[in-house]
Amino acid sequence: MDQLVKAKVQQIEAKKYGILDDTSYDAFLSKLKQENDQRR
Repeated sequence: MDQLVKAKVQQIEAKKYGILDDTSYDAFLSKLKQENDQRR
């Protein structure tokens, strides 16, 4: 559980500082699909 909290805090900070636009699960899946498509 501690690792999950740490990861979420990092996501929130990344969004706060403009590193990430969206921290939602849908955004994660979209980026994952985009990365997989590029690797093919």
